[in-house]
Amino acid sequence: DWAELGNDFMQRMGLIRNMQLEQLYTALSLLSEDEQYLIRQLFFEERTERDLAEELKIYHNAVHKRKNRILKKLKNILENL
Repeated sequence: DWAELGNDFMQRMGLIRNMQLEQLYTALSLLSEDEQYLIRQLFFEERTERDLAEELKIYHNAVHKRKNRILKKLKNILENL
């Protein structure tokens, strides 16, 4: 019946999401400590690039460029997992 199909679908989606999260955490673990810190602060702690730049005593533009470089690196890692 439809309810059973819906439950099966939701279970499969949950498994896919868990696999994607596992791949993401694997990819994050392959970054350097500095790269991990920047990503953690910007995406998990929801800090701004300006705030992080002030803490690290570097220009905002430098944080922005580092973030983009790290995201490209993560994308490359994820494509090859």
